Amino acid sequence: SAVKWVILAEVLVGAVMYMMTKNVKFLAGFAIISVFIAVGMAVVGL
Repeated sequence: SAVKWVILAEVLVGAVMYMMTKNVKFLAGFAIISVFIAVGMAVVGL
């Protein structure tokens, strides 16, 4: 499903950002953003 790919992309981008910066805030930020996106898509019905 589309949601699975979006979450996968978020995780990959978050992981890359973390590896580049070693900044835990990126990981937490992307986790929060991906949850919001997943909830939003569920509400919209995708």
